[in-house]
Amino acid sequence: MTQFEKDLTHFLRPGKNQLVIYVRSESLASGISKISHYAKHQIISKDIRYEFSRKTGTLVSVKKNGEQIITGPVKMYAIPHLKENEVIDYIPQERTGNVFGFTSEPLKDWILESESIEQTDKGVSITVRGKYGENPAELVYSFDNNNRLRIDYILNIFKIGNGIRQIGIGFHLPDTYNTLNWKRKSLWSIYPDDHIGRTEGTAKAFYPETMSDYLQQRTIPTHGFNRDGNEYGSNDFRSTKQNIITGRLSNGKGVVVTIESNGKQHFRAWVLPGAISFLVANYSDAGNEFYLNYDSNRTRYLDSYIAEDGDVAGWIQLNFN
Repeated sequence: MTQFEKDLTHFLRPGKNQLVIYVRSESLASGISKISHYAKHQIISKDIRYEFSRKTGTLVSVKKNGEQIITGPVKMYAIPHLKENEVIDYIPQERTGNVFGFTSEPLKDWILESESIEQTDKGVSITVRGKYGENPAELVYSFDNNNRLRIDYILNIFKIGNGIRQIGIGFHLPDTYNTLNWKRKSLWSIYPDDHIGRTEGTAKAFYPETMSDYLQQRTIPTHGFNRDGNEYGSNDFRSTKQNIITGRLSNGKGVVVTIESNGKQHFRAWVLPGAISFLVANYSDAGNEFYLNYDSNRTRYLDSYIAEDGDVAGWIQLNFN
């Protein structure tokens, strides 16, 4: 232990102090292992400040130049299929009669079992292990020195079963991040300009037509289906973007959260009270949609995606530049 480390740890008290780790070349490799007694990690990379709670084993905050970007902990999803022949699965809701209920809730009852941190060649890595209820999970948070965050995870869904529509991970953003830009690998080379499945485009969470009452008024709509929607956002905004390459959520003030992918993941965003929620799914199928039932059966490959013990693996990479 160096003299600097002795002076540092002398003034820190378990459960009360925050240790700041600068993700730069001057980070103290020998000092990282000494922080296991303290309540929080703060990791700074350029103008990004991450706050990680050791009590819960979760990333609780991301700020850029002091402004909140990500609010609350990471969300893990294992979204079930809707009832057969029910409403289209890309819409995060299910209908029973005239009652709509939200069906894209994240897994709950997270219990932390262990947490460790280490310095890597690119920055800092935090590994947590725990359970969402009865479902074991391991998450590895990797923070680099160029405003990137990557999370690799393994989730065991043995007790959930295989009736799952999407498996992935995501966050909540402030509700000002209500503009989505995306680029993806598409099935077709040409789409109509307002098609929700187009290769690339821009979508607003809400349009003036999104919450209009033209159905109740029994009038012919003059807008496209992409602008229809409900309180969860427009169809354009909340539909799953398959095989995403990049997804960008922006707040209109020049601040952008970019999802970086490889064309093999799937992206979906929706509106919640006071927040924009988004999901990056490593597994996504066509669900129980009635009219495309053939495609639904063709694209269901969850059994081949799951390991014999029920483990599924995935990742998400965010760029805050």
